[in-house]
Amino acid sequence: MHLEENADTKSQSKKEKENGAFVIVNCHSGTEYSTTPNSTQKEFYTKLCNSGTDIVFGSHPHVLQPVELYNGSLIVWSLGNFIFPGMDLMPNATSTMIIRTGYLKGKLIYYESSLLSSSAILAL
Repeated sequence: MHLEENADTKSQSKKEKENGAFVIVNCHSGTEYSTTPNSTQKEFYTKLCNSGTDIVFGSHPHVLQPVELYNGSLIVWSLGNFIFPGMDLMPNATSTMIIRTGYLKGKLIYYESSLLSSSAILAL
């Protein structure tokens, strides 16, 4: 069963939110090397947000995808490759994003993103 088909993920998110938690979900989902989210990602991530998730991080595409505010939740469709050696020949696959968030009384009030090259990180 794919994560997108698992109702438990959405119900767990809703339950945690009802218990007062700030809910962050990291999804290994999306089309590899696509710089835009696919329809399955869009449907699943927005359902997570609608059931109480505050932030959704995507990680499977290996390339950066957009960041979006959706109904008060933050969706980072794909963070790219933080450290993944050997991707130099793949288009757009050597970039990553670091997200900083700020909260006030349990609510996301801002986010900042910084773009980095994973090649530069490996050089450190």
